[in-house]
Amino acid sequence: MFCTQKNCLITPIVFGKICISGIFALLILNCLLSFYYHLPLHINNSLHTTDYVWEKNSHWIKWTEGISWGKLDANGFNNAKVVENPDVLILGSSHMEATNVFQNENTAFLLQSYFEKENIPLTVYNHGISGHHFLKCCKYLNNNTKDDSLKYVIIETSKVDFSETEIDNFFNNKIDFTSSYTSGIIGFLQHLPLFRLLWSQLEHGLLQLFLSKKTNLVSISNTVTDDTKIKNSYNRLFEYIKENSNGKRIIIFYHPTGTPNISGNLTFDTNENSLSLFSDFAEKYGIDFIDLTKDTEKLWQTEHKTTHGFCTGTAFSGHFNRNGHKIAAENLAKKIITQEKTNVAF
Repeated sequence: MFCTQKNCLITPIVFGKICISGIFALLILNCLLSFYYHLPLHINNSLHTTDYVWEKNSHWIKWTEGISWGKLDANGFNNAKVVENPDVLILGSSHMEATNVFQNENTAFLLQSYFEKENIPLTVYNHGISGHHFLKCCKYLNNNTKDDSLKYVIIETSKVDFSETEIDNFFNNKIDFTSSYTSGIIGFLQHLPLFRLLWSQLEHGLLQLFLSKKTNLVSISNTVTDDTKIKNSYNRLFEYIKENSNGKRIIIFYHPTGTPNISGNLTFDTNENSLSLFSDFAEKYGIDFIDLTKDTEKLWQTEHKTTHGFCTGTAFSGHFNRNGHKIAAENLAKKIITQEKTNVAF
C-alpha cells in the first residue's frame, strides 16, 4: 500500500503492526466488556414453548440497565433451579426474564417467597424470555399449559391497546419469530461482548443519534376506530386464550410506565378505552386481570420510587426494576393465595 505523497509509504511491516494493534485492541475491549455486559447464546426451543431458550446453565452479567449477574437453569430460563411440574408458570417478555435485577429480586422468586410465608404449597417456575410480548406468549399458550399438575398461568404484558391488524396477524401466524444462530460468523461474533453490546445498542436506537428523524405525516389522533371491529378482535383473542388454557387459571397482569408531570403526579400513556375493553373481555372469559397502574402511582406518591428504570439507565423507562417486581409479586400472591384459601374453605 502506498500514499500519493512523498515519504508516505506504508510498508507491509507497518500494515502488519496496524493489524496486530487492532486485534490486540479488540481483545482488550472484549476482556473488559466481559465484566460489563455478557450474555450467553440462545438456541431454538425444541419443546416449542418459546421461540428460543438460553444456553443451559449459562451465566449473564449486565451493567447497561441495572446491575446484575446470575446463572440460568438447566432449561435455559432464569430460575435458580428447574422446577419439575410447577403449580404456577410465569410467561412474559424481558421484563419477566428479569436479567436486569438479581435472581432473588424477580417476580417469580418473590412470589414463591410469599407462598412459603403463608404456607401455601405451590411451586413457581419462570418462563420469561426476551422478545416474548403478550401475543407471542398467547401463541405458545397451548404448549405451555399441557402439564396436568399446572394450576395457574401468569402472563405479563406492558400493552393492552392491540389493533385489529396485530390481532389479525396473530391469527394468521404472522407473529415475528426470533431465530437462533449458534454457528458461522454470526455465532462466532455472539461470543464477543463488544459485538453483542454494539448490536444491542443498535437495536435500541443508536442509529437514531446519527440519522435525521422523519416527520410522521399521519395524525394518530385523527385515526377513526371501528368499535365493533376492535371488539370483535378482542373477543376472538380472549376466546382463543380461554380455549388454549387447557383448563388452567389464567392471570394477566398489566404494568404501565408512568412519567411525572409538572404537578408531580405520574402520567400514563394508557389508552383508557383499550384498557377497559381488555379488562371487560378478560372478565367475560373468566380470566383474572390485574392492573398495576394504581400501585405504580401509589409507590411514586408515597415513596418516590419508580417501577421502571435504573441508575445505569433512564428513570421512568425501560425494564421492570426491583420495585416493579415487588408490587407485581405482591398483587399476584394476594390473588392466588386468596383463591387457594377459598378452595380449601369449600
